[in-house]
Amino acid sequence: MNPKNIVRVLIFILLIFVVLPLIILRLLSKFPHDIMTYLGIALIIPLFVLLIVAIFQLGSSFAVTPMAKELVTKGLYSKIRHPIYLFGTSVFIGMALVVHGITLYVFSAILLVRNLWRARQENRVLEEKFGDTYRTYCKHVWF
Repeated sequence: MNPKNIVRVLIFILLIFVVLPLIILRLLSKFPHDIMTYLGIALIIPLFVLLIVAIFQLGSSFAVTPMAKELVTKGLYSKIRHPIYLFGTSVFIGMALVVHGITLYVFSAILLVRNLWRARQENRVLEEKFGDTYRTYCKHVWF
């Protein structure tokens, strides 16, 4: 196995089996044990895992600003065009449910608008670079 892939697997394991449980334990110890908290945690766990998977599947194409290095169409990207935006925003919505705080609801709404805007920018960049291939891909995937 490639050393770079070994590092990725180790980071994934660390995030899923160490960081995520610590976050959940912290949330359970600090916030009320009601239906909203449990619903938020039930959202956070799978969405956090899917977010990490999406980042790893994007591989070297991951960038802070929209660029067109390579058209990734496998894994989560075979069904969802922008899974990082979708799952990242959803994790914050789950956090807002746990925290019961208007600040996180507002932040989630702002993040949603920002991610929709970024997705549109990214769509333009990818369409310019990959043309008909990207347009065909868009017809078969959601968001």
